[in-house]
Amino acid sequence: MKRLVLCGIICAMSWLTAQYATAQESTNANVHIEATAPRTINNAYIELLGAGVLGSVNYEYIFSEMFGFRIGCLPMAGSFNLFVLDRSYNRLGMIMPIGLFALIGSGNDKLEISYSLPFIVNTNQYGVDMQIFPQLPSLGYRYQPAQGGFLFRATAMAFPPKSVIAPYSDFIIPFIGLSFGWSF
Repeated sequence: MKRLVLCGIICAMSWLTAQYATAQESTNANVHIEATAPRTINNAYIELLGAGVLGSVNYEYIFSEMFGFRIGCLPMAGSFNLFVLDRSYNRLGMIMPIGLFALIGSGNDKLEISYSLPFIVNTNQYGVDMQIFPQLPSLGYRYQPAQGGFLFRATAMAFPPKSVIAPYSDFIIPFIGLSFGWSF
C-alpha cells in the first residue's frame, strides 16, 4: 500500500510539473520585449548666473537612473573676493560649483533637486586662497531627451544670509540659473 501511495504522489508531482512548464512556455510566447534606447549619462552645458554666481561651464555625470554629479568652472582674470572683482590682471580667480542632484519624473521633462557648494579659488603673491560659500538646495526644471541631444535647465536657488555673496545681508538671497547644452 505504501508503494502505491508513493507511486501516486510521484505521478501527481510529475503531472503538475509538466503542466507548470507548459503554462510558462505559453506565457513567454505571448510576451513582447521591446528594446529601449540607451540612456545618456553625460551632459555638458553653459549656465548663465546659477551656482557659479556669474555663470559657468559645467559637466555632469548621471550615475544612476535618478542621481548625478556636477562640476563647473568659471575662470576669471583678477581675483574674486566677497563678490568684488579685483581688476589686477596679474592674478587669476576661479569659481567652481560642485554638487549632487536628483531627477524626478519620466520622459524628457524632469524636476531637478540639487545642492551645490561653489568654491572660490584665488591666486595671489602668497599662493592660493580658497573659500567655500554654501547655498541652499535648488529646485528646477530640466528638459533632457533620454537618447541625447539639446539640454535645457532653469533653476531657482538661494544663498543664506551673511554668505560670501551678500556678507551684510540679513535675508536669504534668491537667485536663478539658465542652462543650455548637450546630452551625450
